[in-house]
Parts: sequence; C-alpha cells; structure tokens
Amino acid sequence: MLTGTGAEGQRAPRRKNAVELYLTGAGIAKSSAWICRISLTTWGWMLAGEPAPTGPARRGAEPPVFSVAAIDDPALLETLAELAEERADEMDADTVNRELSIARKAIGWWQRQGWIDCDSTIGIERRPAPPDRTKALAENQITALWRLDVALREKTCWKMLYESAARADEVLCLNVEDLYPQDKRGKTTAKGGATEWIHWQSGTAPTPASPHLRTSRIWTAGHSTGYATAP
Repeated sequence: MLTGTGAEGQRAPRRKNAVELYLTGAGIAKSSAWICRISLTTWGWMLAGEPAPTGPARRGAEPPVFSVAAIDDPALLETLAELAEERADEMDADTVNRELSIARKAIGWWQRQGWIDCDSTIGIERRPAPPDRTKALAENQITALWRLDVALREKTCWKMLYESAARADEVLCLNVEDLYPQDKRGKTTAKGGATEWIHWQSGTAPTPASPHLRTSRIWTAGHSTGYATAP
C-alpha cells in the first residue's frame, strides 16, 4: 500500500514495501537479499525513531509501519545518531558497519525514486573493526577434514569452498543447472545482475555429477552455518 508524499511529489510506499522494491529494483543478488532484508528490518525500528530489539525480543518482532517519506523529518537526524550509537555499543563492529552500509544504499535508491530527499544517516560513522586473527587450517587439519564421515553434499561444499576460495553465500546459491563440471566451474549472479564464475579443482570436480546431487538446489540454506566455517 502506498502512503505519504515523497520529496518530488511521488507517492512513497510504506517501509516494508520500499525494502522489497529496493531489493528487486536495485538488482540485489539473491545470495545477498536475505541479509539486506534482515539489516533493513533492524533499521526499520531506527528509522521510526525507536531502538531495534535484540536477543529473544527480536524473534518474530516487526518494525512500526510508516511511509519512507517520514525519513525526511529533520528531527530524525539527531535521534537516529543516538540510536546508532547505542546499537554500536551492543553489537560487534562488523555487524553495525554492514547494517549501516546496507541502509545507506537503500536510502540512496529511495532518493533516486523521488520518495525522500535527505540521507538521514549523514554524520553516522563506521566503527573500526578489530583485526581478523583467523588462522588458516594446517595441512594435517585439512586432511583430517576430508576423512570425516559426513554426507556427500557436506563434503562437496567444503571442498568447493576450499578449492575455489569463493564466499559461502555464493556457493550455497548454486543450482545444478549452474554447474559446468567439464570446465570445473559454476555460474553465479553478482549484484547488478552480472555473471561471475566460481572455479574449482579436481577434488570437487567428480562430486557435482553424482546422482545424489541431481536436484535443483545442490545444498540447503539450513546448513549455511556449517559451510561458512569450513576452510
């Protein structure tokens, strides 16, 4: 439902509709849409001038309903800065920075649609992230991983991540029709609709052709946490 008048007299949608229009209209890749939706839901409270719930209180909660045209309220700037400061004290820097980046991109897109005029995130700074001290697995650890008695799909995903150095969300979104086993590569859609390729080596090559993997989706998103921790 449309409600409110934007900066250029355009009928501005409600926040939830504006989020979905952004995700589809801005060419956000399917692999990124879900995390964008989560981040923009968090900012749904903040853009309404309320703190975003955390922990158990967040489960199943929905932000207030409002038109995105309300984001142009000058009084929101100071309130939003305070809410962002409070959230930065509660959450890790990577999460806060990712949410801020996603919110700014969505707001920029909404501005280009003529729904709003100002960027209410102006003045909110990114938080310095702690250095990544994650260590690569040693060769003997990699060997032990391949020997684990796990399902073929699990092991295939681990090997593809290891050999391709691709992001977990890219690999998890691969479908069988995206695979080219003879070329040892798979096709993914990047932000903006561009085609990108994931290349793997001989360890992964035999497994995608397995009859156990001949379904549209190679693996399910429900296993994404385990995959993301693989090498």
